[in-house]
Amino acid sequence: MHSGPISPLKNSQRLSSIVQARILTFFGHVSRRDNDSNERLVVQGRIEGTRSRGRSPMTWADQIKWLSPYVSVLESQPERSGDE
Repeated sequence: MHSGPISPLKNSQRLSSIVQARILTFFGHVSRRDNDSNERLVVQGRIEGTRSRGRSPMTWADQIKWLSPYVSVLESQPERSGDE
């Protein structure tokens, strides 16, 4: 067991920004697939049928629209290597 003081983490990026970047990367990967791809159909949320009652759940497309203002912020930040 470690009994000394806990050293501060060297990772300065927030976990939420890492997750947002990976969501956007995955969305870009899936959106370039063929039109009949199951993954693309699921991510875009375009399925036949009637909408259920209540508030609509947040779809992948809604999440991408919500994250789009952060794209320029994420792209402007330099990549950090582990040896700093």
